[in-house]
Amino acid sequence: MVIFARKTETMSTKNTDRRDYLIIRRIAIGDRPSQECIKEYLEENGCRPVGGRTFQRDLENIRSNYDLSIKYDPASRGYYIDYEESTRDMDALMRFVELAETSEALTASLHHRRDMAPYISFSPMTTPKGAEHLRPLLSAAMNGFIVEFDHRSYGASEGYHFVAEPYMLKEFDERWYLFAYVPERGAFRTFGLDRIHDLTVTAAHFDRLPERVREAEKFNSVYGLVYMPDQKNPLAEVVRIEFSSAIIGHLEALPLHASQTVEGNIVTIEVIINGELQNKIMSYGEHARVLAPESLRQVIRERLEKALRGCR
Repeated sequence: MVIFARKTETMSTKNTDRRDYLIIRRIAIGDRPSQECIKEYLEENGCRPVGGRTFQRDLENIRSNYDLSIKYDPASRGYYIDYEESTRDMDALMRFVELAETSEALTASLHHRRDMAPYISFSPMTTPKGAEHLRPLLSAAMNGFIVEFDHRSYGASEGYHFVAEPYMLKEFDERWYLFAYVPERGAFRTFGLDRIHDLTVTAAHFDRLPERVREAEKFNSVYGLVYMPDQKNPLAEVVRIEFSSAIIGHLEALPLHASQTVEGNIVTIEVIINGELQNKIMSYGEHARVLAPESLRQVIRERLEKALRGCR
């Protein structure tokens, strides 16, 4: 098949992406900056000076690649985001921009690692494995192109070749996952990007059917990655958990889920309940108490009682 987006990343491409991120971040402030103001901001953040034509091409790239409508206001002689004509989930887009900016900063810092060694401690893996697949998969999902790849689980001697329709990318526990429909199996599958090899974005197009879009959206309504095995048509439930004062501040800084609200020491989320959520709650030990729903409260109680009895 014809390859749609499987090009080697060039320095020029990286620079263009960085300009896009910075332009979005600057205009999102909301003060309708002028073209000159935006250019100054780009230069202040390490970008080379660009001309008017390059700037306009950047705006077109942003409109096309991010479904973000940026308009010019003659009255203020500045640019603004038309949120009504833009992507539905601006929070997710800005999170992606923030992630990209962080990634750029970390990548740049690696070149000066010796100089800054006394000031920062790196984990063994700074960039999640498979992060190079983010851009082509995001482009394929947004433009409706079928992808092909090999997926090999850790410990397995052989992998499997998949032809899939990408619907959603999700970050969880510092790793990225693809939620895609596999026509051959007639079902959705979750793929860790760190286990994807030989990715090809083809020229073949697929239709995002409404019923599959609804199914894909449920992937965003779980804590973690999977539904419970016996859930045929899982529905999100309101989960209320009381946390100790020692933990609640941590949860306010790092929410359990995008739906989270906090009132006092009680955290409320609306999610499809699964084993990963149960495990997360149990990891807090005596610092967490499930208030609702009663079914989840009972499951946690039974698991704790079983832990007290020991494995048999």
